[in-house]
Amino acid sequence: AIHMIELSDRQSGRDDVQAGGETTSGPLDTSSVFSVAFMSFMSPLMRLGYSRPLVDDDIYPMPLQERVGSVYRKLDSNWKDAAPAGDVSLFKSLVRSFWPQSIRGGFMLLIAHAVSLTVPFIITDFVRYLTTACHDTTHGFLDALALFVATGCTSLAMNNAFYHNVRAAGSCRDSIMALIYTKSLKISAASRQATSTGETVNLMSADAQRVYESLIYIHFLWVAPLSVLVVTIILIYSLGYAALAGLLAMSLLIPYQWGNTSLAARFRRSMLRNTDKRIMSTSEMFAGIRVIKQYAWENHVAEKIAQIRDAEVVDLKNLQLVNTLGTAIVAVWPGIVSALIFITFVLQGEQLTTVIVFFVLSLLVAVRLPISMLQKSIQVVTDGWVSLRRINRFVCLPELDLRGRSIDTGAPGTIIVNNASFSWGGSSTFPILRSVSFQFPPKLLVAVIGSVASGKSSLLSAIIGELAVTKGSIDVSGTFAYISQQHWIQNKSVRENILFGKPFDSDRYTSVVHAAALMPDLSVLPSGDETEIGEQGINLSGGQKARIMFARACYADTDIVLLDDPFSAVDVATGNIMFQYGVKRLLSNSTRVITLNSHLHFLQEVDQIVLLLPSANDSSDTVVHTFHNYDEFCTAYPNFANEKGDRDQEPVSTPVMVASATKDVLVEEESVQTGTVEGHVYMTYLDHCMAGGGVWAAIFLVTIFSVSQILRIGSDFISAEWGQTYMPDQRFWIMLQSVVIAAALVLFIGRSFIFNSMTIRASRLLHDHILKRLLLAPIPTFFDVTPLGRIVNRFSKDMDQIDVLISDYLGDI
Repeated sequence: AIHMIELSDRQSGRDDVQAGGETTSGPLDTSSVFSVAFMSFMSPLMRLGYSRPLVDDDIYPMPLQERVGSVYRKLDSNWKDAAPAGDVSLFKSLVRSFWPQSIRGGFMLLIAHAVSLTVPFIITDFVRYLTTACHDTTHGFLDALALFVATGCTSLAMNNAFYHNVRAAGSCRDSIMALIYTKSLKISAASRQATSTGETVNLMSADAQRVYESLIYIHFLWVAPLSVLVVTIILIYSLGYAALAGLLAMSLLIPYQWGNTSLAARFRRSMLRNTDKRIMSTSEMFAGIRVIKQYAWENHVAEKIAQIRDAEVVDLKNLQLVNTLGTAIVAVWPGIVSALIFITFVLQGEQLTTVIVFFVLSLLVAVRLPISMLQKSIQVVTDGWVSLRRINRFVCLPELDLRGRSIDTGAPGTIIVNNASFSWGGSSTFPILRSVSFQFPPKLLVAVIGSVASGKSSLLSAIIGELAVTKGSIDVSGTFAYISQQHWIQNKSVRENILFGKPFDSDRYTSVVHAAALMPDLSVLPSGDETEIGEQGINLSGGQKARIMFARACYADTDIVLLDDPFSAVDVATGNIMFQYGVKRLLSNSTRVITLNSHLHFLQEVDQIVLLLPSANDSSDTVVHTFHNYDEFCTAYPNFANEKGDRDQEPVSTPVMVASATKDVLVEEESVQTGTVEGHVYMTYLDHCMAGGGVWAAIFLVTIFSVSQILRIGSDFISAEWGQTYMPDQRFWIMLQSVVIAAALVLFIGRSFIFNSMTIRASRLLHDHILKRLLLAPIPTFFDVTPLGRIVNRFSKDMDQIDVLISDYLGDI
């Protein structure tokens, strides 16, 4: 049921984002306290899952207050309230946002462990009843009933604890992912250069997931030590000073785990740094896979990624080594503690009885779960804390600097720059543009020209707010659309790329398509404008990408339109159509600012011309000249007028979009297998684990696991026999118990080393195998139909689960 809640959380998040509203309620919005406590609201869904595999539409929607939009607004509000006061701790903002749900989970966990500590007393009383001459059956039945109620209440409280913790952790994860996404859209240009796409992807996938997992187990950090303290008091009260020897070993376990985990955190941080480098390199490699295959660079880039992966695997080995020692000691510590208690008790001259043995063992069994969970919780919480600090650093990156910038103070479409200087911000304040002044009233058509690297694109970036104002002021009023030289095409249909989320208006859409000269292209496509475009426009020419971007800007119907060299990828005839029907006619009600590197004959038809030239005194400085008409410009700079004819004579062909004409859907949907995981999946992982050892490696591993487990259980059996058998010389039992415990500890450590070596080998081989197979994959039938994000996700979150989670889960099994 808890996993169904997690799936419901993800599905409701998608619905919330896609629908843009929060209107559909789910069972949790109307369920009673009893229904939630016993999780009976999940019964219909569980029955449906029993009859057939569940699909996304079957999952219940989350409560309205826990959907992505709601939890993000809550976290964003607390984050913004704390930031002005200098409190930039994301952890504190998460606590302020979601503490009630998490506190409920912690309270239920405390109840579960408190009730579980009554079980040893019930078992002790039942053993005493069985070992005495009393045959009062009512006493035995009452003990059995009390044991049933105690274990049932423990299970119910424990399940509710995890239920509330999963809900709280899910809210934190969803809000963090939304916060990272919105932050990535607002960071400054200098901040964007300091991070990478691969790092951002890793933060949203792997790091957010680690924070989620840590919040599920975080309450064990205080419940487990509290349980140990209570058991310590009970043992001292019951056995006297004989319990101190075992309790000393128990007390040393917690600080050992903290020190062990701090060392693991250091290796984890180093590993994550290498992970970011690997994902960044992998993302860049697959983004440029066409060039790599064209020049046969597959082996070279694979070696580069392999070097980064090797450094990552070294950190993974160190991390697993530290965790191995902690896991092995936690596995055998109940036997060590009980043996020390019994040996000290006997050496004091006391008689060890069955009642005492079962009382001590049942107490240690009751506290075994919180202690073992303490080891896991310290590990996952440390990982989560490392990830949360990485996320905290990202969301604290400087955003776009709005100082010196006014918004919507004049008529819509007005752009006023008053003696302004602009820089990219960050540590460098060197101005890209210096002392710029101009004023564009609404509906003006302006052309910006200049030599290469004179600052034309930077001027448009300054208008839209990408550059920081270091001097003067800038005032931009109204909405705007912007076309950059780097074309951004979505993996959607032609129509969806043009509409860009706006409602469909048939008349305006037809005018836009005509103005962008897209009619000939659409006429040859089997589905017209419903034909799908591949990721990053892989099935489009440069001119077609430019015209779709141009159509998108025209359809947006904004007050200001900024076009960065929109005609560079089209021929003269196509450019004339776009300029006459699009820029001059369809966008006549907007203020239009166009940069031109070619098609300079359009200068005769614009209202103003802005010329950017290097300064005569400083070649790194740019001087801005503004001309109110073409004649004024030609008088001042006749050379530009003479160049226009030469630049525009050679047409650039713009082929029709025929690459997509063979089918309607280019990018394939990701296949999801339902039902049970097939056996060959497990065998593939196990084969990589045992590479080089074969069947004998499997037999050896199963044998050492079995023997170590038998020895661990055998120590409890020896204690029980010890309590039933009276011998004047207790040295036999002391030696036997000591040897069994020592052998169990050695075998646990040895088996953990061997098992972790196998899982690390599997991780390394699987990564190398996947990378090799993808580099050999063909472009038309794989890379053209598979989104880049899907590929990168295999190397980020999925690989992180193979490295860490699968080995943990397999070890538990």
